[in-house]
Amino acid sequence: MKLGKYLMMSSALIASSPLCLANAGSTTPSDQLINVITSPLLGSSSSFDASDILQQQPSINEDLTLLQQRQAFLKAHGHIKRPIIELSGGLEGQLYYNDGYTSKTKNEGVTLATAELATQIIASDWISGFITYDYNDSPAVSGHRGPSTLYLQRGFITIGDLNKCPVYFSIGKMYAPFGLYSSAMVSTPVTMSMGRALEPTATLGYDHDGFNAVAYAYSGQENKGTQIRKEGGARLGYTFKSGNNSYSAYASYITNIADAAGMQNTGGTFSGFGSVAQNTRVAGADAAIKIKLNQLTLLGEYLTAVKSFDKKDMTFGSKGDGAKPQAFQVEVDYGFNAGSKPMTAGISYGQTMQALALNLPKQSIAAVLSTSLWKDSIESIEYRHDTDYAKDAIAKGNKTTDLQGTGKSRNSVILQVGMYF
Repeated sequence: MKLGKYLMMSSALIASSPLCLANAGSTTPSDQLINVITSPLLGSSSSFDASDILQQQPSINEDLTLLQQRQAFLKAHGHIKRPIIELSGGLEGQLYYNDGYTSKTKNEGVTLATAELATQIIASDWISGFITYDYNDSPAVSGHRGPSTLYLQRGFITIGDLNKCPVYFSIGKMYAPFGLYSSAMVSTPVTMSMGRALEPTATLGYDHDGFNAVAYAYSGQENKGTQIRKEGGARLGYTFKSGNNSYSAYASYITNIADAAGMQNTGGTFSGFGSVAQNTRVAGADAAIKIKLNQLTLLGEYLTAVKSFDKKDMTFGSKGDGAKPQAFQVEVDYGFNAGSKPMTAGISYGQTMQALALNLPKQSIAAVLSTSLWKDSIESIEYRHDTDYAKDAIAKGNKTTDLQGTGKSRNSVILQVGMYF
C-alpha cells in the first residue's frame, strides 16, 4: 500500500515546505533553563481535579493533543534551548463487585487497576517523543482481564510546530486515530471495547482553526498465516468554541476493524482474531459528537463494521450469516461543586448489535459520581447494569462451537481511588 510510503516521505518535507515557511515567525528564546518538569507543561500548578495532567489526556489523536500543548508553551516561553522532559503518571485502585450473568461468573475483589508512567521528551521546537509504561489488572467488567503485566504500552515520535506549520507527522506505537471513546465512566464504553486499536502507526495530520484531518497507516495483524497486512484509515474532526461552550464532531474510517483490541482478544469462548487467522478484512466506520454547555457535557458515538464478516470468521443468527458488529454510546455528564470540592455526575447508555461472539453485552446502563477530595486525585463510584443477548441469539467465531446468549442481566459496582501527577 502506497499510503505508508507517502506518510514517511511527507515527514521530511514538513519543516521546509512553503506552507510552513509562510507561517513561520520569530520568537524570543526563553531566559529560563528548563530540564525535567512534572505535568502539566503549562502553568505553575495543576487543576485541583488533575484534568490538565498529561496522563489524563485523551488517548485518541494523542500526538495532536501534545502538539497543541507545545504550541501554547512555545508562545509563552519562546524557543526550546535544550531538551525538556515532562513526567506524568497515575495510580488507580479499585474495589469491585460483579454478580455475573450466572453464579459461576460472579466475582469481587480488590485490584490495582492502573499504574502508568508517561514521559514526553521535547528535543526542540520541531520534534518530540512520548512513552508510556503501564501495569494493568482491570476487573472483567471494565475490559478484558489478563495477567498483571508491566509493559511499554505506547511510544512515538512527532515532528511538527503548529505555530509555524499546520502539518505534522508521527510514527510509533499508538492508538490509531479511529473513534473518540470519551467517557466519564470508570468502566469501558462498549464502543471502546469494540473499536479501539493499538498498533505500530504512522500519521500525517493537519490542524488549523479547529479543523483537524489525519491519514494513517499501520501494520495489521496476521491474515491467512504469517502475512502482515498493510492497513490504514483517516479521521476528520472539527471543534467550534463560543465562550464556555464548545461543539465537536468527528468521523473516522479504518480498513480493518478486526485489528481493534476487543476483537483481537475477546476474553470469551471465541478468543478473537489475535489467535486465529482472519479470512476477509472488514472495514470500520465511526461518527461521534461532543458538546460542552458550561458545566454540562453531551456525548454520542456510533461505531459499525462497514460490511458483514465472512461466515468463516464470525457469525450471528440461527442461519449462520456473517456478523456485522455495531455499537453506540450516549452519555450525559454534569460538573458542579459541593462546597470547595469539584463533583461530576454522569449517566450513560450503550448498546451493541450482532456482537455476541465478541463477549460484549447487548445493553449497558451506567451511572457514576466522582469527586476530588484531595488535589490531583479522583474518587469515583460507579454502578453498571448489563443485559446479555437473548437465549435464542446464536453466534460463532472462527471454528468455535455455537455461542448462545443467556437472556440474563448482571450488576456491578466499582469504587475507584486514583492519584495523578
